[in-house]
Amino acid sequence: MLGPGGPAGSDVQAGTFPGALANDPARPGARPALPWVIGLAGLLAGLGLRRWRDAGATDPLEDERRFAGELLATLKRSRGAEFWRAANHGLEWLAAHGGEAGSVAASIASVRYGGRVVPEDDVRRPLAQRIGDALPPRPNRAISRALAALLVLAGLTAGAFGLGRPAPPALAARARAADQLAREARTAAAASAWVALWREAPGDAALAARLGWEALVRHDLPAATVWTLRGRAGDARDGGLEWVEARVREEGGLGGAPGEGAPLRAIECAALAGALALGAGLEWSRRWSAGLLLAFAAMAVALPIARVRLARPAPLAVVRTSVLLRGTDVALDPGQVVRLEEWASTHATVRAGRDLSGEVDPAALMLVAGEGP
Repeated sequence: MLGPGGPAGSDVQAGTFPGALANDPARPGARPALPWVIGLAGLLAGLGLRRWRDAGATDPLEDERRFAGELLATLKRSRGAEFWRAANHGLEWLAAHGGEAGSVAASIASVRYGGRVVPEDDVRRPLAQRIGDALPPRPNRAISRALAALLVLAGLTAGAFGLGRPAPPALAARARAADQLAREARTAAAASAWVALWREAPGDAALAARLGWEALVRHDLPAATVWTLRGRAGDARDGGLEWVEARVREEGGLGGAPGEGAPLRAIECAALAGALALGAGLEWSRRWSAGLLLAFAAMAVALPIARVRLARPAPLAVVRTSVLLRGTDVALDPGQVVRLEEWASTHATVRAGRDLSGEVDPAALMLVAGEGP
């Protein structure tokens, strides 16, 4: 039987598989999107698109190449005084473009101002060579566009890999079969199947939500709290886990639990990082704007990492049964979350809140890190 997700105050009923879980399929073994890979893909694609655009742009040195060509033609055909005037113009052009005239300048000066006789070909050939070498070669548009296409293709390939991976078909089929057991009110059998899936492929928030719901059905608030915390290490804003977390809080669990961090899913962070890195690639020649966009892209990549670190189970524990902190008059309630500072076979040192710590019996605690309650 299928029950509605319901508002925050709805009851958890044995034999009724919540719609909030049914509408949020478990994805054991799935890999979420990788924001850093999508960011790299965006940068590669942006650089490729920019290179393609630049390959079709007008050569900024086109006018200078035209003038140099006319100058070389004049040097080739002129003779006598006309040649030496053209040679002098060639020297001025070389100086304006950072070219080195070398001994040619001295030969031209000795003819024009010293009255020496120098064969024209002794000046024409080296001067023409220097003028021809003064400008960089004309860009090869075909090669530039081929490189641009390769960059875009590399970006698309990286993007396809970074989008994540669905659950393996075999594990997904087992998860669906376990859900069917829950619909048939065979909750214990479903829980066994879910635990086995978690041991093979831990980390799925929807799977943790199912185990948290099953614990609530058994009125096991500490176990439900543990599974809720384990599910937080998965992707953000999982609908089923949010529903279970609301039920756990209604029952008094999750007291003292750490914050969840940024509520952005991995695919959302990946899309943001990819868009920002794409913009950086397109703005690559403008260092400040490209650097700023890359910095924001790095922040988008870091968001899911920071969220997982905040939600990381260890070193947390959940109080299993009501217990008194040794040396204090403070009692810890079932479902309360404490930070584990030391663990031994005879005692465990925990911190409840910011400045309250003490020892408790290890049997009174459930470790959040692990495969099962």
